[in-house]
Formats: sequence, structure tokens, C-alpha cells
Amino acid sequence: MAQTYVDKSSFDSRWDYPAYLGVVCSKFRQGSDALLLGLGGGTVANVLQNRLGFSVDAIELDQRVAKVAREQFALSENVNVIVDDARHYLEQSKKKYDLIVFDVYRGESPAPHVFTLQSLGKTKSLLKQDGLIVVNFNGFLEGKTGQAARSIYKTLTAAGLETTVIPTPGPETNRNTIFVASRRKPDFGTTLATLSVNGKSVDIETLLYDPQKLDLSDAVVLTDDKPILELLNIRAGNAWRKAYVEMTKMFYKEGVPLFR
Repeated sequence: MAQTYVDKSSFDSRWDYPAYLGVVCSKFRQGSDALLLGLGGGTVANVLQNRLGFSVDAIELDQRVAKVAREQFALSENVNVIVDDARHYLEQSKKKYDLIVFDVYRGESPAPHVFTLQSLGKTKSLLKQDGLIVVNFNGFLEGKTGQAARSIYKTLTAAGLETTVIPTPGPETNRNTIFVASRRKPDFGTTLATLSVNGKSVDIETLLYDPQKLDLSDAVVLTDDKPILELLNIRAGNAWRKAYVEMTKMFYKEGVPLFR
């Protein structure tokens, strides 16, 4: 399962979502405090630290992943990597952040214990006054396949967070959904970075998904006593896995080794 995909000449991500995250987060000034839950290869961490000049704490469960990010994906030495479980860090942290980003996956499976009402309530308490919570999720929003994403939205709003939905380009199978949540409705008019789509500068507000279109009738408010996100995500996870198997075949045909 692909976790990080970069152009090694620049170490820029070959996926769209880190660039979208960067534009959303550019409303904060240099030196702002950012918490990244889920490091992977470090492309999001590098956007926050190198491009935006934030002070970044990155939480990664597996110390081997942090080592690979440093050695293979040019993770900035200035990113403070903390080896811990994301939920455990949230529960014990006293530090306040301008920005908290959820990019927490195990393969195609989101971490259910960090997306509950209780977890998001704790996350909200760690935000500074005008802080943002940003969630990277798969791109499915419609039908039964989108039930997990709609449940993320419903749980964010149940936590008292004004939530905006931003899909990246392309069909649901190939895109991501970015949820942007805060105590007040997020204002994207103050972002400093610009978004380029197909070589043209685009106002990110034109890309917002109307949440009124979301059918929340089968969406679930996720809780600690019923953390069923993985169950709700089975269809989306299977679709992602199928797409990435094809991606792996492409690399294999090009001579990229599967194992070293």
C-alpha cells in the first residue's frame, strides 16, 4: 500500500493533497505551532516546516517510519518527531497549537480511536483561539462507500466544530477529501499561498464542497464505546487497495523493486 509518493528530484509530493493542505494552512504566520498526527514519508511535515515556516511536532507510532522519512524522503531536521500513538499524545499533551493535522492511516485503514467524538473534543481543547483542525481522508463522499467520510464530518460537527469540505481533483477513487474544522467558520480569504490546478492559479474557496449535499442519514457520530470507523470504511478501503495494486504493478513493470 503506497504511503508516500514523491518526485525525488525535488521531494515534492506526486499527490495533490499536501499542496491543498499547504494552502489551507498558509493563513497562519511563520513560527506558528503545528501538530501533525501521522508522519509517513514526511511530505506534509516538510510543507508545514520548509514552505510555511511552522514549528512542527510530528507524531509517528513506528520509529522505523521516522528513520525512513529522514533517510529516503528528505524529512527536514527541524521537524520534531515524537514516537507515540496519536491518541495517547493528544490525551497527555498540554501544549496548544495553531494547527492540528490528522494524516493517520495504517495502509488504507484510518485509525478509529483518533476520530471519535471524545478524541476530537480533546483535540479541540488543544487549539489556540483561532486554530484549525485539518483531516486528510479518502475521497469517497457519496453512497455507501462514502459512509465513513460522512461520519467523520458528522462527528466533527457534533464536537462543536464548524467544518468545511474540500475534495482534491479527480474521481472519488483517486482523490482525497480534506476536512477543515474550527470553532468558527474557517476564513480562506487570508491564506498567503496560492493553489495551482493544471497550471492555473485557483481560489480555494471555489473548490469547496457544499455540505448540504451530504446525505447524513446513515452517517454515525463515532464514539469511544463504538469505534466502528474501520467497519464503515470497508468499501472505500477495498477501492483504495484495488487502485494501489494497479499502481504497484506499474512500478514493477518499470523495474522498481518491491523489496530490498
